[in-house]
Amino acid sequence: MVCVFSFFITSCEQNETIEAPQTTTKVAKKRLFKAAKAAVSKSKRTPSTSNNNHAAKRIASIDCFAYVFPITIKNGEEETVINSKEELADYYDAVEIGSEPEIVFPITIKLEDNSEETITNLEELDDVYDSCMGEETPCYTLNYPLSLVQEDFTTNTSNETVINSEIELHTFIDMAFDKDENAHITFKYPLELTLSDGSISTIENDDDFDAIDSYCYNYDDCEDYDEFDCFEVQFPIKANLNGEEITINSNDDLEEYISKLEDYTFPDFVFPIDIKYTDDTLVTLNSLEELEDAFDDCFYEEDDDTICFDITYPINLVKNEDTENTVTVNNDQEFDAYLDSLIEDDYLYIGYPLTVILQDGTKKTIADDDEFIALEESCDN
Repeated sequence: MVCVFSFFITSCEQNETIEAPQTTTKVAKKRLFKAAKAAVSKSKRTPSTSNNNHAAKRIASIDCFAYVFPITIKNGEEETVINSKEELADYYDAVEIGSEPEIVFPITIKLEDNSEETITNLEELDDVYDSCMGEETPCYTLNYPLSLVQEDFTTNTSNETVINSEIELHTFIDMAFDKDENAHITFKYPLELTLSDGSISTIENDDDFDAIDSYCYNYDDCEDYDEFDCFEVQFPIKANLNGEEITINSNDDLEEYISKLEDYTFPDFVFPIDIKYTDDTLVTLNSLEELEDAFDDCFYEEDDDTICFDITYPINLVKNEDTENTVTVNNDQEFDAYLDSLIEDDYLYIGYPLTVILQDGTKKTIADDDEFIALEESCDN
């Protein structure tokens, strides 16, 4: 979670409840509830909120359908058969500047309920994508074609790709982040937007995009964000910047460091790092994963109070309704680890019956998804 530090220093967030990925063992029971709904999948990476990553910010996390491979991509007269998401990511990564690769139809996609649908043209694919995004009228839409620039700061090179539709934009960025969580993608300016009133607006630079995003989505200024008070970083800490290790001695130094990362998507801190909780407890963190866990523990402390039962292990988990993929887990840690091993297209089902222990110590047998959902909802009453 790259925003762990910037969250309580320089974060730009919308004026609504913040939802962080539920990835810690402390919220494993919440994730089991999601599994009961047959909708558990590994959390996607969140694109950087750096001002220079507007293209990535445009793409929301979407998992209501997946390509059924193989698919064929045509670039000029050359056709390439793609057999996996990894191959698709590699293909887009190698696309030459000025080329316009297109999907060869028909293709098949798999929906959330595991049903398959045949898509015969780009318009149908865009319709499926739009249905995933909801029916709310957007403040603006991008006008196609447009170009994306992907920069590689290790080699000081860039690669330009022409994008012809919303689904191509989504696919390109999704594949880039699947391949490299540090991917840095920007729009090539100028580009045109169609506003909700039908007028055309020309965007010349990042500042123009920031202005229209602020108007449409009520983004706060990235200043004086002090709502996070669960723990404090103990300075000095070290971080890498442009290949050099620097020392950060204060929140001001940390804010300055993060402000210099506009072109570097992810900060690179040197561990271990010490943090101090509000009760003066000192904890040493040895990795970014431990920092993420500490942050999530703070974030979900209040939310976890709504859990009114404990799972009795072992339980059986079934992946993709395939009995050959049944796994027995013996505790919260094993359950959480198994969830984190899933890929985007996996679906997880609980092997019923299972037993839970209620707050009064009594045991209750859960026979199906409906009973499990009803129990979880009863915790809020």
